[in-house]
Order: sequence, then structure tokens, then C-alpha cells
Amino acid sequence: MRGSAILVLLLTCNVAAIEIHVPVDYGTIQAAIVAASDGDSIVVSDGVYLENLNLLGKAVSLSSVNGLTATTIEGGSSGPTIICNSGEGLNSIVEGFTITGGLQVISAEPGGGLWCFNSSPTIRNNLFVENEAGDGGGAYLHGSNAEIVGNEFLANIASRGGGIYCNTGAPLIANNTFCLNVAEHGGAIRHDSPVEAVITRNTFYGNTADNNGGALDLQGLPVVTHNEFVGNSAFRGGAVRAFSGSGMLIASNIFHDNTAEVGGAIEVVTDVLLFNNTIYANSAVDGGGIHLSSECTIRNCILWGNTAVNGSQISITSHQPIIDHCNIETPIAGTGNLSEPPLFVSPTTGDFHLQPDSPCINTGSPFDVSPLWDGEDWDGENRVSCVMIDMGADEYPACPGAVLVRGDCDGSGTIDVGDPLHLLGVLFQDLDPQCFAACDANDSGVVDIADPIGLLLFIFSTAPAPPPPFPACGSIPPGGSLHCLTPTCP
Repeated sequence: MRGSAILVLLLTCNVAAIEIHVPVDYGTIQAAIVAASDGDSIVVSDGVYLENLNLLGKAVSLSSVNGLTATTIEGGSSGPTIICNSGEGLNSIVEGFTITGGLQVISAEPGGGLWCFNSSPTIRNNLFVENEAGDGGGAYLHGSNAEIVGNEFLANIASRGGGIYCNTGAPLIANNTFCLNVAEHGGAIRHDSPVEAVITRNTFYGNTADNNGGALDLQGLPVVTHNEFVGNSAFRGGAVRAFSGSGMLIASNIFHDNTAEVGGAIEVVTDVLLFNNTIYANSAVDGGGIHLSSECTIRNCILWGNTAVNGSQISITSHQPIIDHCNIETPIAGTGNLSEPPLFVSPTTGDFHLQPDSPCINTGSPFDVSPLWDGEDWDGENRVSCVMIDMGADEYPACPGAVLVRGDCDGSGTIDVGDPLHLLGVLFQDLDPQCFAACDANDSGVVDIADPIGLLLFIFSTAPAPPPPFPACGSIPPGGSLHCLTPTCP
């Protein structure tokens, strides 16, 4: 008897996960969820399924055979299309569906396409389209650390958060597309959580808010990085309004062609860190690029081509922000600020990479702020590819070209004994020359002991001269590993 009980226990503990097929094994998706156990996979064949689903807290993978274009879950305008309210974790996965027809009464119930309460599922590679709710037309996240990755949110409607509403919790919202969503506050996303949600590498296009935040309406401490905002509109904050939460980070984003009455790209009314953003061709009545009424910090940003009746690039109505190491078309006093054409590759077609001779290369803050996010620029390349961080969302991937005399390490304009002595100081006393490329006397690609030795032999014997550019000034092409912040000749 005892042996039989042990055998039953062992068999129970080693039940393998199974794959359940809909409609072959079960006629409905919900019936398959009810029958499934943790670890099982539910695979749904092509078709339109008129259902309102509840994952019932199960760690199951729910996916389609042929993806979202072939498989639709239609909520029938009778509540949320999908519910997660039983403590689902990241192993509860929904992938590869068109999720539509979720309806909650506007200004009343939350969650049209997805209602997620104190649960943290993985939602990826789905299309949320034409769902409607009071909060979170596409998805409502409360107390959730869900991962919302690789989805498209299209034409969803809500009072707050047309695409997604976040209320407490720290979800990851990454690599999604938000297009033509509508709300009163936060056309794409409304974030009310005091915790650090991460909103990264998304595209926000053509979203609208009647009041605040055409794409994002933010309070709390979200981290907003590596996104592109284009063609969004609102009364305040055409793309983003940041209205509450000290220390919010908005970094390495591109904003272009957004519109508002106040703050064409961004309206800031709280203590925000705006680092390495490119803000171009946005428009407003007040503050074409940014409208400020707080003591925020703007660093390493490019503001160019924005238009407004008042404050084409930046409008400041109260407090005094810190603005440094920025390239701003309308000059603003501040450490390291410029007012020179940024030389984007093709801004009219949305290419905001920097040309090799852009003044924004190597002219950002001497303190690399990119570790505050992930150390990468907007399109995933390493920050600080030369010496100092660049301005804007893009990091030029190599040191720029320069005009110099090879071997003129001390910048005197001639080759003499002062150059090898200066080179020795660079190597052994931590001197920082303004032109490492000139100190590379033998053009080896590195500055090492061979350079001062070669110069001394040239000066005092018949050793070969340094390679070009020498003895006259000449240019070196961009792309090398050695910088030249200050040319050694005109």
C-alpha cells in the first residue's frame, strides 16, 4: 500500500507538460485554459474566436499557429477581452493574436483589450486594435510587473491611456508600436505609478490626447529611453507631458513633427532629467520644442528647427532649469552650449544620425550620463565612441576627422624636442593632449613608447620622418580610434 502511494506521487511529480490544440482538443480557448496545467502550451489554429478569456493564474503559454494576422480573439464588446487577475507571472504568456472588441464603459471601468490586476504576465507580438475603456483602452496594468514586448497598439480609446494605463507596478514596455490611439490624457500611455516602469525602444506615431500628453502622460519615476515620437498631438505636451515625480529620466529619444498648444514635443512641470534627446521640427504656440515650468536638467540635447509663437526651441515660464552641453538653434547661455547646425544625415526623411563633421560629436558633457540607462544610443550602438559623449540621441560611431601635423603632440605647429617630451608626459604623467592623433607619430593607431622614441631619432639622427600629414598641415579621415578635439594647425 505504501509502495503504491509512493509510485502515484512520483508519477504525479513527473507529469510532462503537454501541448493542447484549439479547436482540435477543445472547442474554445477558455476550455483549454481550464484544462491546462502549469507548463502546458495552448496552440490556437487560425480563426476568429468570440471569447472573453481569463488565464486563471496558470503558467501556460497561449499562442497561435500562424500569428496575429490569422488568429483573432474578439471580445464582443462585453468586457475585457483578456483578464489576468489571479497572480499570473512572467511564465503566463500570450503571443501572436489580434486582440480586439474589448469594451469597458468610458470613464468607468478599466481595461479594454487586457485587464491585468496584481499580475505580471508576458504579452508579446500581439495586435491590440479598437479596444475601449475608461482607463487603458488597449491594456490596463495595476500592481503589475508585466512584460509588454513587441506588440502593436492601434486605434484604442480611453479616458486615460488609449494604449496602456499603468497604475502602480514596474512593467517593461519595450519594442512596441503605438499608432493612432486616443485619450484625454496619454494618447498612447498614461503612467501613474510611483515605481520605475521602463518604456524603451517603442515607436509612437500619430497618437492624440485631447488634454495632456499626445503619446505619454507621466507621473512617478518611469525610465523613458530610446523611443521615437513622431506626429503625436495634444493640448499640452504634443509627445510627452511630465507632470509629477522628482528624478524622472527621459533620455536618448527622438522627437519630431509633434504638435501642441503648449510644449510641441515635451511639457515639463516637474523635476525631470532630459539627457541626449534629439528634438526637431516640433511646433506649438508656446514652446515649440520644450515648455518648462520646473527646475529640471537638460543635458546633451539637440533642439533644432522647432517653431512657436513664443519660445521656438524652449519656453521657460518659471524656475530656472539647468541647461548645459546642448545644441540649441536659439542660443541659450550655459556651460558647453552651442548654436550651430547639427548636420543630421537627412532629417526630412527621419534620419537623425550625425554627419562626420557635425559639431555635436565629442561635445557633450565630460561626464558620461549614459550609464543612467543602458550605455547605448538610440539605435543600440555604444555611447562614448571617442572621448566625450555626443549631443543628441545618436552617437557617431568613431572619432571625427581632424587637421593636424603628425608628431606635433604639443600643438606648437612645429616638430621639436618639446613634442617627445610632451608625449612622455602623456604616457607616464596622465597628461591629456587635445589631439591624440597628432601624438601618434608613427600612425600605428595607438599612442605608445614607440612614438617619442621615433620622434627623438628623427630630430637627432637620420631616422625616417613621421608619415603624412607631415611636415605641412593635413587632414585625417574620420573613423579612427584616436580623437583630436583641438586641431594642431588652422
